[in-house]
Amino acid sequence: MKKKKRKINKQKVFSFISLIFIIICVLWYGGRLIYFYLDSKKTNEKEANIFAKILLKQNNEELKQVKEDYYFNGKVKDNYVMYSNILWRIIKINKDNTITLISENVMGTLNNGTDEYQKSNVITWLNKEKDKDYSGVMEKVLSNKDSFLVKSNICTDTINNVNKITCNKTNNTYDIGLLSIEDYLYTGGNKGFINNEKNTYLANQNKNKNYWYITSEGKLDSDTENEIIGIKPVITLASTVEKKEGNGSKTNPYTFTEEKNYFASYVKLGNDIWRVYESDEEKLKLILDKTLENKDNTAFKYIYSKKNYQYNDTIYGTLAYYLNKTYYKSLDYGSIIVENNYMNSTYGEDNNYSLEELNKNTISTKIALPSINDIIVNDEIEGYVTTTGVSENDTYIYIRNASGTISQKNISYENKVRPCISIKKESLTQGNGTEKDPYRLGE
Repeated sequence: MKKKKRKINKQKVFSFISLIFIIICVLWYGGRLIYFYLDSKKTNEKEANIFAKILLKQNNEELKQVKEDYYFNGKVKDNYVMYSNILWRIIKINKDNTITLISENVMGTLNNGTDEYQKSNVITWLNKEKDKDYSGVMEKVLSNKDSFLVKSNICTDTINNVNKITCNKTNNTYDIGLLSIEDYLYTGGNKGFINNEKNTYLANQNKNKNYWYITSEGKLDSDTENEIIGIKPVITLASTVEKKEGNGSKTNPYTFTEEKNYFASYVKLGNDIWRVYESDEEKLKLILDKTLENKDNTAFKYIYSKKNYQYNDTIYGTLAYYLNKTYYKSLDYGSIIVENNYMNSTYGEDNNYSLEELNKNTISTKIALPSINDIIVNDEIEGYVTTTGVSENDTYIYIRNASGTISQKNISYENKVRPCISIKKESLTQGNGTEKDPYRLGE
C-alpha cells in the first residue's frame, strides 16, 4: 500500500518564514536603535564635558565677545588651569572652540634680539626645532602635547602706536608662542589679570625691530635693546580637550587627564624642599625652593669667584667649592646626589645673545647653580646668582630677579644662592609630587 505524500502547507511555511524575518528585523533594528541611543547618549555626555563649552556656559556674563572670540577681561579669578604642573590663565575661547592660555608665571628670561618672530631667541627656546639640540627647552616639559595642543595663532603685526592696533599678519607655525599686544589689551591691559608685575615679552615688534614687552607696572614698552626680559609662554588647547576637575579658581584650577609629569614637582629631602626643573629617563634635576639661609633665617650670601664666571668646584674660596665641599657635607642625603652636567657659558653682546653659544659649555659637578637658559620654577624668589657670565672678558655674572628681569653683578660680590642637584628617579618611592605630598625617599 503506497503512503500518501504529505502536502506542504505553503501558507504555514510563508507565515513561519515571515515570523523569523520579523524577529530578525526586530532584533537587528532594535539592537541598532539601542546602540545608537547609547552612542548618542555617550556623545552628548562627552560634548557636555568639552572644556570650551563648559567655559562658555559657566562664564557667559563675564566673557567679552570680540568678533567671534570670547575673552576673559579684567581682574577675573576663575580662569586658572593646571597643565603639566604649570599654572595657566585662560585668555580666550576661540570661535573654533580652541582655548588660548598664558602661563601665570615667568618661565624663562632671554634677550629676544631683532630677528623676526619665527626666528627669534624666545621662539627657539620655546619650541623644538630640527637639528637644534639647544631648542625647545619649554616644549620638553609639556605632557600629552600631541593630544592637548594645536598650533597657536598669534598676531605678529608691526606696531608703532599702541593706540592703533592691527591684526593683519598672524603666525600659526608653533605650538608655543608669545602674547600679542591685541590679546593683552582685550584682556584688560594693565587692569587685566595678565598684569601681575612681571616684565614679559610680547610677540609684536616696532619699526625698529625691537620687541614690545609688558613692564612690571603693566605698561607697554618697546625699548628692549640689550635687555633680558621674562617669558610667559602662550599655548592653545585643542577643541576636543575635556575637563577633568576643578572650578577655575587659583586653589582649585581646571585640570585634564595627563600622563605623569615630573616638571615642577615637589621633592622633600631631609628638611629641604626641592623642585624638579629638568628630567630624563634616569635622573631628575632639582632646584631648592628658596635661597639658602643662615641659622638665624637671614639670607645666606657668598662670593661667586675672584677670577671669572667659570664654575670650578676645585678652587678654594669660590661658591662652587663651598657648595660641593662644605654645604654638601651638611646634607644628610648627600649620598643620593649624583654628578650631572650643568651649563656654564656666557650670554651677551659678545656672542650676540646666541642660544647655541649659551648651551656650548657645561661642567660636571654634584651641586651647581641654575643657568639663565633653565626654566624658572617659582618666579617669586629674588636675586640669586646663576652660572651664566656676561662675557668671556669681564668679571660680571647674571643675577635672576623676581620681576622677570636679569641684572648683572661683579663676581666678587656676595649673592644669594639657590643650589641645584641631581638624583635618580628610582630614589623617590613615596609621595605624589604635590606640595602637600611631595616625593620622598623610601624609609
